[in-house]
Amino acid sequence: MRNYKLYKIMAVATLTCCFFFNLLPLSKTILAANIDTTNNQIDFSQEPEDVPLPLNQEVTEMIKFFQTERRGQIQKALSKMDQYLPIFKQILKEEGVPEVLAYLPFIESAYDPIARSNVGARGIWQFMPSTGRRYGLRVDSWVDERIHPEKSCRAAARYLKNYYNKFGNWTLAIAAYNAGPTRISRAVRKLNTSDFWKIKKSSYIRSQTKRYIPAFIAGVHIAKNPYNYGFLYISHSTPEYETVNIPESTDLHVIAKCIGTDTKTLHSLNPELKRSVTPYNYKDYELRIPVGTKTKFDTEFTKIPSSERLVKTYHTIRRGDTLSQIAAKYGTSVRDLMKANGLTSAHRLSVGKTLLVPLIPGYTPSDLKTYNTGYTPRSRYSEGQKLTHKVSWGDSLYKIASRYRTDIHSICQWNSIDKEVVLKPGMYLTVYYKKRIGADTTVQNSFSNGEHLTYIVRKGDSLFSIARRHNTTIKKIKAANNMRGSRLYPGDTLLIPKQ
Repeated sequence: MRNYKLYKIMAVATLTCCFFFNLLPLSKTILAANIDTTNNQIDFSQEPEDVPLPLNQEVTEMIKFFQTERRGQIQKALSKMDQYLPIFKQILKEEGVPEVLAYLPFIESAYDPIARSNVGARGIWQFMPSTGRRYGLRVDSWVDERIHPEKSCRAAARYLKNYYNKFGNWTLAIAAYNAGPTRISRAVRKLNTSDFWKIKKSSYIRSQTKRYIPAFIAGVHIAKNPYNYGFLYISHSTPEYETVNIPESTDLHVIAKCIGTDTKTLHSLNPELKRSVTPYNYKDYELRIPVGTKTKFDTEFTKIPSSERLVKTYHTIRRGDTLSQIAAKYGTSVRDLMKANGLTSAHRLSVGKTLLVPLIPGYTPSDLKTYNTGYTPRSRYSEGQKLTHKVSWGDSLYKIASRYRTDIHSICQWNSIDKEVVLKPGMYLTVYYKKRIGADTTVQNSFSNGEHLTYIVRKGDSLFSIARRHNTTIKKIKAANNMRGSRLYPGDTLLIPKQ
């Protein structure tokens, strides 16, 4: 250990001197990095022998590629790596998987918990939603455990172990992690071999998978001895936290108040939470809180009655109600309504039955019209008040418009955005409470030379009902508005051809 630290200090000092005295440009050091298989200072003695890490030509070329074209990504991975390697190795060991596979995220996500691929994979271990659920991760409108480092690691360990048992080969199990088991199984069957390097020469696997194994091995070599390959980096410190079990769905604002922190801190420690609330229908959810606050939490949390831990309301079903209408009214989802009430079908509603409605953060009973009594509580906002809304997970223009008693058209106008814009968490939108642009239902369009009317879509409208009301056809309305589909949103503005 002392020799390793001495070598590390000498390597840093040498590269630093070369930089300041211009004796050896760093770029040349990187490109000419010594890749010596006999004297590369990498100690693999503690790694399992059944995960081959050859330093062959393909791996050597990938190392050079990482040193140049992907240098920034490798620097990012190195800076985050130390936060996760110890716990990942421990989890893999518990699951009976070689610890060296803890380096797989080095090329999958650069150890970024919120990494997202262009095909929908998420988290450090880059699970697709269906695969994550198959290996025990909860992925729904409340929580995405693909982003939970420890839980997703355990799921990845079970995935890899499953396909090691299938192929009898860790290299092929890793290849299956990238390509899926079907392609690997077919290649093994057609070529009658379990040697990845022979399969790599065939056309049975994609070029991406052919590069994946060399990339993984190259990543291991660099990660275990970055200074030997010309990489200097500053390691990010591991956030310190304690864990507590939350017995039922609870608003993070309540928890934050108990321990004297804010919801931003709790979100940073629990990035898998999609809302500012622990998941509904998830008993004893393990929540990470700042270190040193567990005792205070245990004392204060028990003082809060169960009824005050989560904002929720109740809705009595009336004739004609649907779950989608109820969900839209309260800013929640059909899936959450079904889970909260133990419903197996979204189409079987009993008139007079009361539904429990779990609300998203930001909704309070004072924001909602009391549906059963017709009484409208006084709002905390005044009519016309300018507000700034920060977009959170699950938000849509319709939900935001409903919350602030306005419409989609007005929000788009105030923020100079299109109604089809994809809202991203963290965006800020300007809204005016109970204010609308062009609130009249049907008005003359001053830009159409009297050939059209302007119609603002209301809740429950369809192209068929609008066409029938104005004595025209769906085809003409779609042509006038350059529409391809038939989907409408309350607040949309349509041009209606005059007859």
